[in-house]
Amino acid sequence: MFGKKKKPAKKVLIVEDDSLLAKILSESFLEEKFQVAVVDNGLQVEETAKSFLPDIILLDLIIPGIDGFAVLKKL
Repeated sequence: MFGKKKKPAKKVLIVEDDSLLAKILSESFLEEKFQVAVVDNGLQVEETAKSFLPDIILLDLIIPGIDGFAVLKKL
């Protein structure tokens, strides 16, 4: 109603190199009204996280570029 502001959607960054799994996860989060960004390698995570500002990151550990463990240390 009047005076109530709608809460912004929570944001999730999905880091997954398996395109089918990334699609399934993305669709599941979108159904729950999350804003979703998906990247498929470790090299894209830092830049995407800085611009997208996710509330949570779902991080695959074995990904191309920089593995998930190295990404986690950088973040």
